[in-house]
Order: sequence, then C-alpha cells, then structure tokens
Amino acid sequence: QNTISALWFKEHELALAFGITLTVSRLGSVINYDLSTWLYNKFEEISPGNGLGFTLAFGVCLCVLSLCAAIVYTRLEVNAVRQGHDVGSGPKQTQRKFNLKQVTTLRPIFWLICCCIAVFYSICFPFQADSKKYLASGQFPSLVGDDNAEKASVRASSVYTVSMIASPFLGGIIDKFGRRPQLCVAGTALILPIFGYFASGKGFIDPFVPLIALGMSYSVTAAVLWPSIPLVVDMDKVGTANGFSTSVQMICIGTSNILVGILKDDLGWTAVMWLFFGYGIGSMVLSFAIWMVDDGTLVAGKEQRQKALVMAEADRQNGVNQPLISNSAASINHIAR
Repeated sequence: QNTISALWFKEHELALAFGITLTVSRLGSVINYDLSTWLYNKFEEISPGNGLGFTLAFGVCLCVLSLCAAIVYTRLEVNAVRQGHDVGSGPKQTQRKFNLKQVTTLRPIFWLICCCIAVFYSICFPFQADSKKYLASGQFPSLVGDDNAEKASVRASSVYTVSMIASPFLGGIIDKFGRRPQLCVAGTALILPIFGYFASGKGFIDPFVPLIALGMSYSVTAAVLWPSIPLVVDMDKVGTANGFSTSVQMICIGTSNILVGILKDDLGWTAVMWLFFGYGIGSMVLSFAIWMVDDGTLVAGKEQRQKALVMAEADRQNGVNQPLISNSAASINHIAR
C-alpha cells in the first residue's frame, strides 16, 4: 500500500495520502481492541458456545471486504494506465526486472530511514501487543477493580485512536511545511519520557496520559518516515525500497517480541520498559543522523518542492541526464540558497 500511495501521489499530497491510509489501518486496530470482546460476548448471549465462531466469521467478512477493495483498485489502475497515467503498471514498468543490485544503489539516507523505521516500530508494535496485560498488571491504581481488563483495553486502544485522528492532519501539515527530520526527532524524543515513566514503576498518573502521548509520537514519526522513502529514492526503485524496509521492520519487530518475552519472564515489566526506552534512544539518534545527512529534500515544503521539480524538469530537457530525484535535490538546495 505504501508503494501504491507513492506512485499515485508522488508529486502531490504524499504525506496526507499516507496519513489517510494510516488512519484506515488504525481504525481496524481500534475495532480489534474495542469491538472483538464485545462481539464475542454478544454472540455468546445469542448462541452459547458459538461466540468464537461467529466472531471469527465477522473477521472473515472484513477480509472479503478488503478483497473487494483490492479488486476495485485493480480496475482503477487499469483504467488509469489506459488513459496514459504512470502509476507503476504501464508497459515500461512491466519490462523492468528485479535486480538485487538495486538495493546496493540506494542512498545512505534511505538506509538511515529504514533503520529508524525498524527501531521505532520495535517499540510500538511489541508494546501494543502486550499493553493490555501490562496495564492490567496492578501497577496503576486507576485500573484496579473487577473491570480492570476492560479499562486496560480502552486505554491500550487510545494509542491507535489518537493515531487514527491525527495522522491525516499531520500529513497535510508535513506536505505543506516540510521539516521532516526535525519532526522525526521530536516524535522519537517523545518516547523517552513515556517509557521512562513506565520504567520507573510509578503509577500515580493514569496511563491514558502517556498512552495519548505515545499515540502522538507514533503519528508524527510514521507520518514522516514512510512518505520520506519516495522522496529519497528514484521512482523505479520505490517498490524495492518499501519492500526492503518492510522486511527489515518485520524482522526487528519479531526479534523485539522475543526479547520482550524473555525479559518479562526473567526480570518483569520494568526491564521491558527499559528495553523500549533504549529503543527510543536509538531511534532518536537515527533521526538526528537523517537530519544531518539530508541534502534539503526532506526539509522542503510543498512550495519548495514544486519549484525544484520545475527546475529539475528544465534541466532534463536541457540534456542534464540525471534521475529526477537527484535533480530535485540539487534544485531544492539552489532554491534554499
């Protein structure tokens, strides 16, 4: 879905498109947190012993809905190609063959973005996977009681609820004003006080507060990192770059889940929170590195990018035979000076 968004919105509101995509994705996560248990209980009331089966059947219906959406999108893409639009599936694109050497030609800033995605998501997804158990573990007085599991579920879903609401607005702001590296530093830095508080073992603040802050951190960082990949990679390599980033991300998340399980069993929740705190430091360092390496491409806002693209296209027409992404970066630097 990241590659599709990049191909359709590459010269337009890319971060906004990613933000809307993220909102729909997180809507599914919120439904999973808040609706699954409710559906199971309702189905059990209607048909005792069949609650799980009916709940899983509801999930199958959602999968069918997703398949229908994919079929509709395929039709839209075919029509776009027939009308002459380049959305990554025309004759030129189908003739390209994947070559593993493409990975070695990606720019250093891409690798920093890839590593930052992997480290940052190694915090968010593993934490969310165990957040209900952690919140119901007894550390927080506001969650003590017979309904502590339900309260924990509502608070755990607040991370994705915040992300669902904030992502499109953040995407629009980033498209207009740029400053992606600076926002990435701010988003990753926000992780430190959140997990520093959790690691302290104190429960005097209702977890709603740090979890809402975590939702903002996740929203800002995700709205910056994923849309940055098409900006620093040639368009014919966007699919490769997104695929490789996703692979590295999943490997790191899987490894983090294993570490979380080991630490939780041997040392308890405090050690797990310190692990996430360490990941937060790593992601913030990588964000600073992205800021230092950026040649102006990620700092630029919509107006600067539009001017740069016009200059880059003029250079190409005048015989400067470079990839558009390279010309754009040079043009942005020229405009900035």
